Amino acid sequence: MLPIKADSIGISILDSRSIKDVDPGSDGKPWFDLMKHVHLRPIEYKKYVNKNFIKGCPDAFNFGTSDSIKLEDAGRIMTRIFSDPTRILEACDFNTEIKDVEPTIMLVGHALNNDKEYMRRLNFNPQNVSGHIDTQKLARISKKQPPGLTRLLAALSIDAKNLHNAGNDAAYTLQALVGVAVQENRRPGGVVEMLKAEKAVRDAAKAAQKAKAAENAEKAKAGRKINKGKAAQVTPGASFTRPPILAGTSKTQDTVDGFAGNESNQVLVSGGGKVGALQEAKLRGELPSMGKYATTRTDESRREHKTRVRQDHSKDGE
Repeated sequence: MLPIKADSIGISILDSRSIKDVDPGSDGKPWFDLMKHVHLRPIEYKKYVNKNFIKGCPDAFNFGTSDSIKLEDAGRIMTRIFSDPTRILEACDFNTEIKDVEPTIMLVGHALNNDKEYMRRLNFNPQNVSGHIDTQKLARISKKQPPGLTRLLAALSIDAKNLHNAGNDAAYTLQALVGVAVQENRRPGGVVEMLKAEKAVRDAAKAAQKAKAAENAEKAKAGRKINKGKAAQVTPGASFTRPPILAGTSKTQDTVDGFAGNESNQVLVSGGGKVGALQEAKLRGELPSMGKYATTRTDESRREHKTRVRQDHSKDGE
């Protein structure tokens, strides 16, 4: 049974003897070129890519060529590296003998406990380790807000690419340690100040985004209320048929003849609704003006209506 599912393993080293006569500059970057890196790709999981929680990129190693290995050999290779870190690039070649020179090693990691757990599951117990440094704790703003590696690198002005590749993560973590050490030596508290400033900008952006979302939600809610009100005023599919207007009523006659706009000049229509005088006049104007028997066209046809009117006129003349 394989000890762990691992698509890649990364290890980086910086020999302190190599930087003795090298000025680190203002940010430690002159020391970056003195680091050595390996990226191990277990062949059992080479076709797998981490997609569950982060977007992995195991094929994008920035610091050299990846080495394909058997996962069962990972612990042995790491033991060879920790026996003599200066020969890290030869560790995968089992034909080359590497003796334990008993170096003094400072183990560095970002969220180091996670790395130590992975090493345990790989059946590897790092030897020659005299101390541990967790870069996440080294520059945290508070206990509840440790910086991610991406944000720490940004605060240090380190241009990191293809993170979530184990080889790149190991290299950038070691660069972050050097960057923090050099910058803090020159300006104590400066890295934490940069992280706080970056967090303030990020929090402000989140607050603005949240406020904008709330504003849009209120606008959408108001729009739904307006549309709901309009729907209540006009019932889809409803129709009103105006009954014949009785002759001889003074209000109706005033409306028809004079287009009166008085609110008292109202008549009832079917369905119990009221129509104002001006609306009443407009409705009458749309109907055939045929005297006191004017009706809507839906009540009876014009021809029938004209026949009735002629008959009534004949009776009046008799």
